[in-house]
Amino acid sequence: MKTHENHEQLLCQQEQTLGKVIGDQSRFSIRSIAPHRIAVDLTQILPTGGNGGAKILALELIRQFGVLAPTWEFVLLTAEQTHEELVSLDSTNIRRLCVSKPASDLPFSNNLANYARQGLSNVLSASSLESIGKIYRHISSTIFGANSSLLQRLGADLLFCPFTASQFVDTSVPLVSLVHDLQHVYYPQFFEAAVAASMEERFRLVSRTAVRMITVSEYVRKTILEKADLAPDRVTTIHSCMQHRLSKPSPDLERSVLMALHLKPNRYLLYPANFWPNKNHETLLAGFHTYRRLAPQDDLKLVLTGAGSKRRDSLVAASVDMGFGDSIVFPGFLPDPEFAALMYNCSALIFPSLFEGFGMPLLEAMAVGRPVLSSKVTSLPEVAGDAALFFDPTRPDEITAAIARIERDDDLRRSLIAKGQQRSAEFGASVAMAERYLNVFQEVLDAQQS
Repeated sequence: MKTHENHEQLLCQQEQTLGKVIGDQSRFSIRSIAPHRIAVDLTQILPTGGNGGAKILALELIRQFGVLAPTWEFVLLTAEQTHEELVSLDSTNIRRLCVSKPASDLPFSNNLANYARQGLSNVLSASSLESIGKIYRHISSTIFGANSSLLQRLGADLLFCPFTASQFVDTSVPLVSLVHDLQHVYYPQFFEAAVAASMEERFRLVSRTAVRMITVSEYVRKTILEKADLAPDRVTTIHSCMQHRLSKPSPDLERSVLMALHLKPNRYLLYPANFWPNKNHETLLAGFHTYRRLAPQDDLKLVLTGAGSKRRDSLVAASVDMGFGDSIVFPGFLPDPEFAALMYNCSALIFPSLFEGFGMPLLEAMAVGRPVLSSKVTSLPEVAGDAALFFDPTRPDEITAAIARIERDDDLRRSLIAKGQQRSAEFGASVAMAERYLNVFQEVLDAQQS
């Protein structure tokens, strides 16, 4: 399989752009305290870790929005399967609205009427309630209109979609869309034909309807501008700066997690990724298998976290057939505290992905002082800079060589850790990231009023 970017040229270009983008982050500030109602489409969120890093980013942004813009209201449009999972986001200016239930479709008519009916039923007769209901339904129809959209009924000033497209698009309400990548364009073989076609249709729809697009890397921005006829100022890069989200676990938790998985501190490589084709687990297994054959006395293990799937099951079976025994561990999807225990105690992070829009685990590993071994394609050089040991993800022998180097070269390990911590610090904190999103929203709102 052939990668589609020249690594050295891309790294140079991305380094130049990254320095400008990072340098500009502190210049953003929320210019308006005027109240606004922002609808956020979270209907595509899947339970637990099904969305990978995209879900982590969306939830972190919403938490920060609520704090940074206390005079704004954020209405989270949710699906029934994850509505209750998102209860922790509720606050004085953040509320969830389950749009997959019929009763939720008219939040300021049906739902308000239901609440009023429950409260008044204790003091009014049934006939009085019905009379009031008729008056309310007439007023509601007059105000909202029989054919008004959900966003109009919500009184939304802006729709934000952190998962590319939304089913609730209304041309009278400006749309800001977060596009994580165009993987389906470069690796259509990773998707069923109907899925790839749907992804392309969604991207084309957003290209036509979004007032602004936000991307997580300059690499993704470049691909969007290449594949769509868009003015450059419609597409903004905001890096996913969440590298400090993993708190240092307690020693008891660290011991408990490592003991349960039969791991020793600093004696395993960690690859945190769902088992999607682009994550390239097969080539990693091949490279690690060769390393184990060349260094049979080495007790180094490989830990592959990620949500359960049929591909995961096939990889587990493959690891058995390859004779790995207990040297490969599949813990499944882990809550943040348990995952943090693995991250803080790994020998290194290894990231052989064929395609990434960003690559958040690289920064997370750097932030906690772990060296990084990384694929040298797509956005990953932009994120890691000179703070990673790069390899060609299509060549198992380069993966083997990278593992051998980090195991044997203490000077390299120390250098990567120091460079990684500096690199992580350059990206700033998640609060600055959220401020930049809010200021994009504000720019769009200001343009609507001018």
